[in-house]
Amino acid sequence: QNLEFHDSLVIQCSPECGRYAVAKRPLVKGEILYKELPYCTVLLRHCWPYFCYHCLAPLALATKPQPQSVCCNDCGIRFCDADCCRRASDYHRFECADLDLIESTGIGHLAYRILLTACSSLSPSGASQWLAGAPVPRCFPADYSAVDGLCDNAEHHQLDDVAKYRQVARQLAGVAVSRGLLAGPDRPSDRLTELFASQLLRHVMQLICNAHAILSHYEFNSAENCLTLQLGEQRIASGVYPLTSCLNHSCQPSVASTFSTLTGNCGLLTVRTLTDLAAGKQVYNCYGPHYLRHEWSERRQSLAEQYFFECQCPHCVSRDSGNQRHRALRCPGEACRGTDQPALLTWTGDDLRQEPRLVCLSCRSAFSDPTLLASLASKLDAANSQLTQAALLAEDRPAEALALLRNCQARLTACAHSGNSRLGRCHDLQAKCFSRLGKHRQAAGHAIRSATIVKVQFGGESVEYGKELFKASELLALAGERDRLQQTADICLRLLRLYYGNADSCPLISELEVMLL
Repeated sequence: QNLEFHDSLVIQCSPECGRYAVAKRPLVKGEILYKELPYCTVLLRHCWPYFCYHCLAPLALATKPQPQSVCCNDCGIRFCDADCCRRASDYHRFECADLDLIESTGIGHLAYRILLTACSSLSPSGASQWLAGAPVPRCFPADYSAVDGLCDNAEHHQLDDVAKYRQVARQLAGVAVSRGLLAGPDRPSDRLTELFASQLLRHVMQLICNAHAILSHYEFNSAENCLTLQLGEQRIASGVYPLTSCLNHSCQPSVASTFSTLTGNCGLLTVRTLTDLAAGKQVYNCYGPHYLRHEWSERRQSLAEQYFFECQCPHCVSRDSGNQRHRALRCPGEACRGTDQPALLTWTGDDLRQEPRLVCLSCRSAFSDPTLLASLASKLDAANSQLTQAALLAEDRPAEALALLRNCQARLTACAHSGNSRLGRCHDLQAKCFSRLGKHRQAAGHAIRSATIVKVQFGGESVEYGKELFKASELLALAGERDRLQQTADICLRLLRLYYGNADSCPLISELEVMLL
């Protein structure tokens, strides 16, 4: 049965694709397709002291004063205010005394939270009657059926894994019984407990391939004893988004999903288009493996192990591993001498004996001389060692690190293509060192060169390129380079807004806007 939502998409179903989303009308790049609140979320343990347990809002930001948080008197879990504490009581009262045990079950905690959320509007006897097969009461959460209908891939899970999941489900069912979730006039029967465990097992298997990692740009900084803004995103919670779970995967997705936790809106997920789409075209999400970030063999293995399917996107059908110039060396051939032509290391032969070759992408010459290849390998190993040493020195001994990095850059320039990611790492570390020494103009120059190499790997429309430009913008602002800052920040803002929309999903955007004032 087709399901229409918003004015942009329709969910369809077929034996070949399962459930999938199709554009109802022409969609424009950067357009918001829809927003979805999670059915429920679970905050990861290492984030308990720093984010609200219910709405996921950050509790210890250095950039603005925070209201006094509220703690659970029994377990110490923190909430941003009394209202979140009250809302969480519907499920937390069945977790509080056993929180360490429940958390130790991993994905089982989120499965348990699904059923706690489902049963929160029912009396204990009502929950028991529902599990026993009674009709769903009017007060039952209407969207539970969307969660219950998610694919569980039960036929694909290994028997040993299912046995472990079943043990977790029975353990959590015992917690539910001991805390009175299923209590009615009499103690729940063994059959009722087994029904609860059975439903938990189903949700665990569903979550293996349907749980979403909720990300935040804030990370706890022990030196400053607060949450600080980071370029990268860290996983702070897991959530269930039934609607977004209906989107199929592609290794080159047509949408991006971002999370908003800064305003405390419980992990609101926003889905935006990354490209123009014609009406009737399928809308693809990315389940993790991306053709520009992972080799074809990595993508294939990852999708098979977690999602039990073989991707049929164009990049997987052609076994495409994306733009490989980020690992290319300079062609050593006469035809390309003095130029910066990329050559890739490949292997030929059968499974038992693989012979390395360096193949130029320009002149198509192949080089298999062992002496040449050994010399290149030695230079790259030395460069890798210098990069590792410099990374350790950059924070406290930046001048020493710079000496290493200059030598490393010279070594890499002689043998590596200008788009090689090792050179990008070398420039990135030099930017950090110059910044530590207060030489922001030099730092900005290296940051821009690092961003250029990231652009080679991920493309000029990638979020990775946008975040590298953010680093450069910060340094240009410190150097007082207003004209270059404007040019760099404009591109950065366009890319971050394409993926994140506004500062609620990406605080980096507001930081950039302040720089440009």
